Amino acid sequence: MRPGAVVSADCSRGVVIMPNRYQREIEEILSRMEDSEPHRGPGDRTSPFQRQQARARSRRSIHLPFANLLLLVSVALTLIATGLAFYNGAANLLTGILGAVALLLFIAGLIVGWRSYGRPRSTSQWRGPNTSTYVEQPTPIHRNPLSALITRIRVFRLRRQYRRAQREHDES
Repeated sequence: MRPGAVVSADCSRGVVIMPNRYQREIEEILSRMEDSEPHRGPGDRTSPFQRQQARARSRRSIHLPFANLLLLVSVALTLIATGLAFYNGAANLLTGILGAVALLLFIAGLIVGWRSYGRPRSTSQWRGPNTSTYVEQPTPIHRNPLSALITRIRVFRLRRQYRRAQREHDES
């Protein structure tokens, strides 16, 4: 410990006296957190520590797996074929071909979906030593939708506790 640094603890009141430099730094961090913390609704699950990235593109693109794309195209073709048949009053060669293509695409979508069901989405290659033992991957963290709100409440309590201790220290 540096000479001249004052650190003492009063366990009965739960107050810790620390050097002014640390005290100022903690107060500065807390004030920056209050100023820069975005106000979010309770349903928003983004972490306050994640920065929002600037949007480079204004176009939004929809990324669908191939099986889902096949199923959607088959449903669209089916709707077009039935609409044409209804408009004409009877089915003709064009609506029959569209219906047959829609059925083939639907079956292909089901087959592709079932084949890719058990496979991982991306394959990672391990370039280290070859191990023949099976290592189970850890399960992902399932966050409660209210966990962001609970975290904010905990941070608020810590701030309040710190400020109360500082006020008691300043009064004594």
